[in-house]
Amino acid sequence: MIVVDGIEIMIPNDKLDEVVSIFKSGVHIDDLEGWQTEAAHEEENFEKFITEAREFSNMSPPDIDQFEIKARGAASICVVEFFLKHFGILIKSNKAKSSLMEVICFGLSSKQAVQVIDIWMKAEKSDPNYYENYYDSCMTKEGREATLDSINEMAAIFDKADLVLIEAELKIMTSVTLRDVKKDTRKIGNYSYDYSRIAFSSSL
Repeated sequence: MIVVDGIEIMIPNDKLDEVVSIFKSGVHIDDLEGWQTEAAHEEENFEKFITEAREFSNMSPPDIDQFEIKARGAASICVVEFFLKHFGILIKSNKAKSSLMEVICFGLSSKQAVQVIDIWMKAEKSDPNYYENYYDSCMTKEGREATLDSINEMAAIFDKADLVLIEAELKIMTSVTLRDVKKDTRKIGNYSYDYSRIAFSSSL
């Protein structure tokens, strides 16, 4: 559900980006709760996702599907928490999340940027060229551990990002729309972050 100028509108999850992108100006859109991945509907906690992913990995036989969901959730939370912590922005769209992950790369070295994009694509399975190799890697315990290690490494790399460069890119990007909203708080793990802007995809 979204609220447009006080009017509630029910929209299927797979159509939210498309519909919201129509309202580029002149209207106020808020109350976009639930516009996230399956994993993100759960408690937003990076360590919890990593721990549960490892538990599914260690099962006999391992639950590959649940492992992938938890690993994807951990990668997703890295991006969400980064923008809450440093810019007071709550990401409300999966497309926006991917676009903003790329914005983070503007604040990284070329080597770091390539590394986090590789990790993100594998975790999100957003690039079909990665999927077969990624799935094959998940079929071995060593491969699954390597996936979790890389996601942990991505979180550490984000901490080294140049926030000034990222802020500059946020001001000129066109792939994501930022809207001012009433100040609120979102909890991620043991931390609470204030936000006054939301982000969603500008493109269909």
